[in-house]
Amino acid sequence: MGETISSQYASAYRRRVHPYFNVLGVLVFASVLAMVLAQAQSQRLESLLYYGRWIPLGLLTTYSVGQWAMALRWQEAAIRPLRGVDGWALSWILLLYASTVYSVAPETTLMIATTFFLGYSAVFWGVWKYADQFGEERVLKLLLAIFLLVLVASWGSWVGGLGRPLSPQFVGTRSGGLIISSRFQGVLENPNSLGLVSALVVPMLLGYALKRRKAYIYVMLGVSIITLLYTGNRSGIGASTVACGYILWKGGKSKKGLVAFVLLVLLVAGYGLRGQVEALILRTDTLDTASQRTFIWEAFFEYIRNRPLLGHGWGTEDLLHDYYGSDVMEIHHTRIALAASAYIGYAAQVGLLGAAMVFFPLLWLAGRVALIPRGYQFRAHVLNSVLIAGLITATVSSWMSSLGNAQSLFFWIPVMLLVRRRVRARTQRREQGAEASPRTS
Repeated sequence: MGETISSQYASAYRRRVHPYFNVLGVLVFASVLAMVLAQAQSQRLESLLYYGRWIPLGLLTTYSVGQWAMALRWQEAAIRPLRGVDGWALSWILLLYASTVYSVAPETTLMIATTFFLGYSAVFWGVWKYADQFGEERVLKLLLAIFLLVLVASWGSWVGGLGRPLSPQFVGTRSGGLIISSRFQGVLENPNSLGLVSALVVPMLLGYALKRRKAYIYVMLGVSIITLLYTGNRSGIGASTVACGYILWKGGKSKKGLVAFVLLVLLVAGYGLRGQVEALILRTDTLDTASQRTFIWEAFFEYIRNRPLLGHGWGTEDLLHDYYGSDVMEIHHTRIALAASAYIGYAAQVGLLGAAMVFFPLLWLAGRVALIPRGYQFRAHVLNSVLIAGLITATVSSWMSSLGNAQSLFFWIPVMLLVRRRVRARTQRREQGAEASPRTS
């Protein structure tokens, strides 16, 4: 049989429209960039994008629905059918909305649940559609282009002495202490923001370097590794190391040149950090309490015991200390209001059931893809390395509790691409099985 009407339309569309300079591509780019800029140091940008960052996601959702409606009118398969992943995502989002009934802050729960609905519909429908039209390679290049802009702006601000590219690292009490090092934060408001984004991108770049071996990829990889180390984000460094080890394990080819390059980058970074490794990265004075996270975890364990099944309502993570009248922040002189762990934070907000609904499928997906043999489906392993890095950093960070941070779409878009790969492979196997089976009249 020849091409269907929909496949002919898609092929013609790809030839006629540039993958970046079209409505869908612009909206995908703007959605990711808005999340990053919302965490820039500029107060003007922060105030403008506090609500404005959700506009591109909303437009991306609206555009996808519009394409779906047009496809129905012209009887073309221009958008994908509902899949099992949609049932999983929508069930969980419905749980978020249902938690407004018993939430300690119903308005907050309703608002933040809506942002997750926007994120799901934009990523799993809008970006999915973009990947169908132009390929997942274009999606990843968009992410890397935005990260490159952040790198250039961050190091440019450091070289030019503009803004506050360095964040002082103190030792002692909140009221005073000695500055012993400075963590690199670039143009973002927090070194952890730049560190977590870098932790997700470094294994992706390592995968590209392993297969492409282009000079510009090596340069970007080297600068990204140095950036990650200079942010002093320990969870990001550890997670990225594990993810990169996974990539090297699954690469299936000779990696001597790439390993030598990475070692050279580490030597250069070590020279730049000479005398500051313990103060900037190890920070041995805070290791025993994980930077005072253990005190926060003890408090949140008590909150979870009070409402173990359903939690306190989505989006209430930073409100629970006040709700219970806890003075843990004052006693232990910490600025951490969140649970400092996505796993604990989810359990506190939507209960153990809600947390299990999210993390069990993600952990299963990571393990299932990891079982693919070395040398096969390498792109799937690259995407899986991002998932692995995100799940590791989530153990000591609450960034996954929000879609409004710089690293959220750098995580969820690769996860979506990984799910899309599995859905397409399953569909292809089903179609091949149908063609191979005997036809009956």
